[in-house]
Amino acid sequence: MSKAYRKHAVEDAVRAFQEHEWFCADSILPRATECLPQRSMSINVFAVAKALRVLESRGVLHARKKNGVKEYSRVEGEWDGRAHFHA
Repeated sequence: MSKAYRKHAVEDAVRAFQEHEWFCADSILPRATECLPQRSMSINVFAVAKALRVLESRGVLHARKKNGVKEYSRVEGEWDGRAHFHA
């Protein structure tokens, strides 16, 4: 079975995250868990980090390292949702 629902949950979490400009995989994890379509589905911080790296490689997120933790920020004007995973 495909685990594509994890990528979509992370995308939804990034779209809904408004607390800070910069965020890390650990701060997105609770919101991504809420965005899962079913209760029986699960996601961990490693799956969130992988999805964020994919979004970074697509040019949707900026990345920086701060105190050994990789942080991400949305690129203004580039975010249009799930099309970036399937491009």
